[in-house]
Amino acid sequence: MNKRGMTLMELIVYMAIVGIVVVIAGTAFTSSTKMRIRTESKLTALAAAEEVAAILKEDVAQMGAKSSMESRTITSDSFYVSEDVFIDPSNSDRSSYVLKKSSDGKDSLYFRKIRFDDNGSYAAVEEISWYIDGDELVRSCQTRNKKTAADEMCPENSALEMVMAQGVDSFKVVPAIPSVLEANSSAGVLFPSGSDQSLFRLVPRYDGSTYFRTTIDPESGGSSVMLSGFVSNYDYENETVESTKKVNEVYAAEVGGTDGSFGELCTQMTFDVGMTYQIIFGISKTSIYDKSQMFIPGRDHLAVGFRTTAGAKTVIKDMMFYPPMSSEMDLVKRKINFNVSQKVEKVCLVFDVAAYSPALSSGTFNISGLQVVKIPEGFYTFDESQVNSITAADKKNVKAFRLVVSLRKNDEEGRVSVDVAVPSNGAE
Repeated sequence: MNKRGMTLMELIVYMAIVGIVVVIAGTAFTSSTKMRIRTESKLTALAAAEEVAAILKEDVAQMGAKSSMESRTITSDSFYVSEDVFIDPSNSDRSSYVLKKSSDGKDSLYFRKIRFDDNGSYAAVEEISWYIDGDELVRSCQTRNKKTAADEMCPENSALEMVMAQGVDSFKVVPAIPSVLEANSSAGVLFPSGSDQSLFRLVPRYDGSTYFRTTIDPESGGSSVMLSGFVSNYDYENETVESTKKVNEVYAAEVGGTDGSFGELCTQMTFDVGMTYQIIFGISKTSIYDKSQMFIPGRDHLAVGFRTTAGAKTVIKDMMFYPPMSSEMDLVKRKINFNVSQKVEKVCLVFDVAAYSPALSSGTFNISGLQVVKIPEGFYTFDESQVNSITAADKKNVKAFRLVVSLRKNDEEGRVSVDVAVPSNGAE
């Protein structure tokens, strides 16, 4: 048998081929490892940014919270509103935030809010700040004032600082440009439409069978109008509710002494799809003995809604509310939001009173500050170049913020942007 070994040349060629294969395989493995490490670092950075953004969103959304339910007596509760949440009301700044912009993308945001106890009552006003210190994103918390017996979640004498993230490149805060500026705020008022938007009139509807007159003072209207002398659905002789339905219905109109029917005098309004509207009014009693406090929920009926000039109901459902049961509630403005699924044209605002309990018909309702407005909610415009154009008076109309957090893990960037609605900022 002829046995032949490998020549030196063949060995060199073989070793060269093996070397090339090893180099190629090694390069591929190294590249794969680097890519895996970069991907993992990218995902870690993104996850860290998302965690911080989630905490930011929950925190900032509470900006300007100022109303709480307080127990007053065994029969009634009331709302407490903290004026201390406003930044500088004496200088037209009724917002609850201070924003400091930085050219290097390291902004800082300070805001105030109420902290509630477990029962939803006022516990404290807290000052919250978010800012960058070096490469760390810090949240600080300090109590501005608090109820005597409330727990101290944040210290009063100095701020409690907590590092929320490390390796932070930038923290940008962009407020939404107010869609209604203070100088043009009257443009959003649909009613009253006169030059003095504090004045209005209420006109009764009457047909003698279902709708009955109520006493209106003053008849020509003003900044407040008192309603009394309501028709009753209660049979005092038999102490039962009558089978017939009797209602007092009054229509909102412009102030003045012109005579005419409710359909001729009422102010007609149009509501568009995609917009949010708000009915605003105050309602108070005339004394602590006012029988409007004898209102029985589930039996008596008190609502605000819209009707055509012929008195027909519209697709906008009536919105029920209760009369004030305490002196504190006399001071609370009622604000009722609504929108429409289809365009509604030429309708008038009405109040309905249907008295079924024995005493309510002898009560009085004093209605004040009646308005229907278009409110700047739901559509936000963020433009960093216009941030400095937001005046102190307009800050209260900022209803959203865009928060952008960028941080690094092993030189890989994670960047998250979230939009946060702040409906309580500036709201009263």
